[in-house]
Amino acid sequence: MGHEHEHKHARVNAKVAIATDDGLTVRDTFSGAAYYAVLTVRESDIVHSELREAPSDAAGNLAQTIGALADCQVALARRMDDDMRRTLQQAGIQPVATAVELVEDAVDCFVMDTLAELGR
Repeated sequence: MGHEHEHKHARVNAKVAIATDDGLTVRDTFSGAAYYAVLTVRESDIVHSELREAPSDAAGNLAQTIGALADCQVALARRMDDDMRRTLQQAGIQPVATAVELVEDAVDCFVMDTLAELGR
């Protein structure tokens, strides 16, 4: 009795934007994506996912990309160049490079890695 509070688990709550061209696979680079899959993670579970069309001239206009993702806390792609990392960080979005190919797997990995970093 009384032990149930000793093993409190950290919970991840975030909106994660994943660069994608088809809604299923993670794009090689964040800029120039056709879409952003935006997955809402609540208490470490994916509770909502949507596909947002990237702004048409996003490749040349980072501000528009950031504007489209203003409600997100995390951005995922296979690679992130320094400019993109800086721009995302300035907007309060955490850039994450992932080797994972599928959008949902990438979010799961992000959640698990975050929990591991939190020591849970």
